[in-house]
Amino acid sequence: MSFVRLLGHGLMKAFKTIYNLRSQALHAGIPFPAPICMRPRKMEALDPVEEQPCSLGTSMRSAVWFSDDLPMHLHIFEYIVCNALIKWIFQIKITDGQWSEG
Repeated sequence: MSFVRLLGHGLMKAFKTIYNLRSQALHAGIPFPAPICMRPRKMEALDPVEEQPCSLGTSMRSAVWFSDDLPMHLHIFEYIVCNALIKWIFQIKITDGQWSEG
C-alpha cells in the first residue's frame, strides 16, 4: 500500500477498520487478524517497510483476509497515532489550570 492511498479518505477508512477490529477483540473476543500483528517486511535494505500485510489477500491456518480487511500493520497504526497525539499535546497551552489548543 502506498502512503498516497492512506491520505484523506483512505486514512480515515483504515482507522475505522482498525478501530472496528479493536472493538471486536475487546467486546467479542475475536482476535486481531494475525497478518496485521506481524512485523512489517522490508524487501531490500534501502526500501521502506511494508505498510500493509498483503497486496490482494493472505491466509494463515484456516483464515483468509483480503486487502480491505487489513488496511495497515498495527505497528504503522501505532506510529501514526502516537506521533499525532504527541504533536497535539505539545500544541496545548495550560494557563491557570485551563488548557487550550494553541
